[in-house]
Amino acid sequence: MAQVEIIIPNWNGRELLRACLDSLRAQTYPDFKIIVVDNASSDGSVEFLQRHYPEVELLELPENRGFAGGINAGIRAGTAPYLCWFNNDAEAAPDFLEKLLNELIKVEGKGFGFAAPRICLHSDHNTLNSAGIFIGQDGIARERGFLRPNAAPYDQPQEVFGPAGAAALFRRELFERTGLLDEDYFMYGDEDDLSYRAQLLGYRCLYVPGAVAYHQVSASSRKVRPQTAQRASRNSLTTILKNMPLPLVLAYSPAIITGQFYQLARFGQQGVFIPALMGKLDAMRLLAQTLKKRHIVQKTRLISLTDFRARLKLGRNLPRFLETRLKGH
Repeated sequence: MAQVEIIIPNWNGRELLRACLDSLRAQTYPDFKIIVVDNASSDGSVEFLQRHYPEVELLELPENRGFAGGINAGIRAGTAPYLCWFNNDAEAAPDFLEKLLNELIKVEGKGFGFAAPRICLHSDHNTLNSAGIFIGQDGIARERGFLRPNAAPYDQPQEVFGPAGAAALFRRELFERTGLLDEDYFMYGDEDDLSYRAQLLGYRCLYVPGAVAYHQVSASSRKVRPQTAQRASRNSLTTILKNMPLPLVLAYSPAIITGQFYQLARFGQQGVFIPALMGKLDAMRLLAQTLKKRHIVQKTRLISLTDFRARLKLGRNLPRFLETRLKGH
């Protein structure tokens, strides 16, 4: 039986932890360990965990290192062959881990290094939050099935480009080859960057609809915090500049430029155009640093341009482009 380490980054999430951890306590798969990485919370999260969840391994960071830093700390602290990251504002169905792991084990040897579960809205289990992600020709990651009925075609397993950030399962070997999450992202888009890097190395991602989690996302709210808009806007552009092979950047340049303007327009509709614009300017300011990372990513790419172009179509939604969600809300 393979051991799994479930890594949960936490920052002032005390009110969320009980429901999250109780759902994991109820898992039908027995061989797992929970690692909560606390990003210097000030709301009593640490004391709460020590008192009520003594079985949880607690890592206390001296500062808030965001989602990326929290996940990386958890990866470094463990040794299990399988790693699951899990949001503190999510809950798992009892057989979530068992089904996700079993399906990933079944495809061992076929290049599948990670798996995406079916994530439904916590407030409405009949509506999807994410069925994995896909990448359009504009290079932007979007969640498959966002706000669509929890039904066909999202009830069938298939290959997708990558998982959403709320929950995912990985073979440890994937991180040994791709490297860890890019902590310069802090949060928003770091999981998409990882999916890009994994795909460029030839890894594949399996969508497992039988593994279900429920995410507390404000699906109907149009309010986006300025800081969120700035980071999400910056990181979406950085991910393209860092990972998209140059011939495809040139071939898809009209779509990429249009996608960036469309993203700004969508943020503008939500009252955060200026922060989103500042995010694009931040991406340009950090371009030299991004290009250094790009050199490493492209130098180590193992698949052909033809193969990667085909992978951009993995799990793509039916043509309703304007209704897809801008990740990072």
